[in-house]
Amino acid sequence: MRFEEFNQIDSYDGIWACASLLHLSSKKLPEVFQSLMDGLHEKGILYCSFKYGAFEGLRNGRFFLDLNEKAFLQRISSIEQSDVLKIWLTEDARKERKNEQWLNILIQKKTESPLEVTNKAAG
Repeated sequence: MRFEEFNQIDSYDGIWACASLLHLSSKKLPEVFQSLMDGLHEKGILYCSFKYGAFEGLRNGRFFLDLNEKAFLQRISSIEQSDVLKIWLTEDARKERKNEQWLNILIQKKTESPLEVTNKAAG
């Protein structure tokens, strides 16, 4: 299924999106992040990775969205239920691409605060 079609709710402990979300446009990314967070159980973890940089467009006939830390944080800032746990860079494991870097991200679905739970129960 395409990420845009993902519509699971509270279904997974973790989602692994290694080098796959980078084929979405920057406009679609926040909506897809929201859907993925919706699909996680409380305290669930999302891993994702992007080629490191500031590029959006076609490369060798395929669409790519490269992100740096700042651009990633801007894209996810509207997702209130997410806590970015860790962001780190790694080198590409392929010898012929050892000069390329990857942005790796761990995001956790926030737990509801006692106030939110109380308000839902009262409403």
